[in-house]
Amino acid sequence: AYEIWLKHNYFKEYMTALMLNTGSNEKKHGMENVLAEYTSYSKKRGVKVLSPNINAPKADFYLDADGFINFGLEHVKQVASAAEQIVRITATQPFTSMADFYERCVYESEVASGKNAGKKRVTKPTKAVVENLIYAGAFDRMGTRRDMLKEYYLARKKKEIAPCPDD
Repeated sequence: AYEIWLKHNYFKEYMTALMLNTGSNEKKHGMENVLAEYTSYSKKRGVKVLSPNINAPKADFYLDADGFINFGLEHVKQVASAAEQIVRITATQPFTSMADFYERCVYESEVASGKNAGKKRVTKPTKAVVENLIYAGAFDRMGTRRDMLKEYYLARKKKEIAPCPDD
């Protein structure tokens, strides 16, 4: 009964909590992609769900002061491991461009396999991570997705952005 009361009286908060407690590919109650269903249902009820933002203050879903649900970076495909690090870097100074992002976005990650497994290494986001962030709309506040992809590829081609050894 309390769940119905919450849903009726605090719909935005309720949907944000549901999204927070759902994995990006989780199946529940016969639904293929629960997160997509929750997002769609929120939009039908008039709650705006914003795309991920590279300069967001949190890596997960959150409700902002304007009453919008903000999509978390860690729910973007292949970005989860880098999301917290990106948010930590953003906390000191927001990113202003794609070149600024790739230049400053350096973080520690753990080596998964091989003789150095378990050790930390300094790395930059891989090509797949950057592309998925662009496709998800994380850079939309800086320009169009096409412009961001173009800026990313041109900078890599000019060697202004050093390619990650994992690419």
